[in-house]
Amino acid sequence: MNISFPKKTQHALLIADHVIRYARVKGSSLSGVEVIEERFLPPGIFEGGQVKEVDTLLTILQECTDAWKLQGRQIVFSLPDTLAIVRRHTIPMDVKDENVLGHLFLELGETLHLPVEQPVFDWHEISRNEEERELLVFAAPEEAVTTLSRLIREVKLKPAAADISALALYRLYDAFGKTEAESHTMFLQLSPMLLQVSIFAGELPLVVRTIAIEDGAHLWEAGEESQQQWQGTEEELKASWEPVLEELGKLMNFYQFHYQHGEAEVTGVVVTGDHPYTDLFMKVLKNQIDLPVSLFEETDWETNQNQPIGRQFYTPIGLALKKEV
Repeated sequence: MNISFPKKTQHALLIADHVIRYARVKGSSLSGVEVIEERFLPPGIFEGGQVKEVDTLLTILQECTDAWKLQGRQIVFSLPDTLAIVRRHTIPMDVKDENVLGHLFLELGETLHLPVEQPVFDWHEISRNEEERELLVFAAPEEAVTTLSRLIREVKLKPAAADISALALYRLYDAFGKTEAESHTMFLQLSPMLLQVSIFAGELPLVVRTIAIEDGAHLWEAGEESQQQWQGTEEELKASWEPVLEELGKLMNFYQFHYQHGEAEVTGVVVTGDHPYTDLFMKVLKNQIDLPVSLFEETDWETNQNQPIGRQFYTPIGLALKKEV
């Protein structure tokens, strides 16, 4: 007997400093993208992962919910990049799965050092031996996660799961069959004022950082529908990236000698994001580093309603592809 069941539809929401983006995906196929939407935010409402104007953001979220017909839907949402923390950590072998979170809280401030006092945790086991389990620990400030969850509930949505954008992007990259098991890949998500950096060893995000692009910030202005537009020259834009590129070099060295003890290094760089001058950034980057640099962009990819899917929607689509929700 051949019985077919309807494929599950997932809804994902990304809330960033300058924009809210939404994706609806049916099933786990790349051809299952049904709807993509975005709404740009005026400056000052959501900054550095913190809600600055609760009532205004709540009003905009409600308008998005109504316009995109999301009432009552379960939502996978992204944690702000600036607040996401990833650490490698070892625990005794005799700690059972159901006790791992409690054990991590006990070790907080002792052997597990995080820049937040009250985090929420998730974890993934990397390896184990007779004495220890090595974990990849994901953390974020509890207050920020609770605030976003509350706002989502207040507009009659149901938060089903939270994720970080680095994992969402990798999930989509892997769905396109682009990942390599033995690679050490640096992913760069470039937006006007932030660069989200992650380094994956195979499928494991060992390093996750957010670098603020502070130089030249005053030369970005909110244009039509609050979308950020550069008001300076090309040379000023290039100059604003110089501190960022310096930080990338330090991060590569940190990964090679601290995480990998000199036994491995970054083997390639993948660039994506919603920056309007991504091509120029890649040109500058290629002149700075002696590594393969590629753009993650699928030019012929469309929703099943024939709407072109731009790079800015890759993260929310990756969120919607999250399993076990």
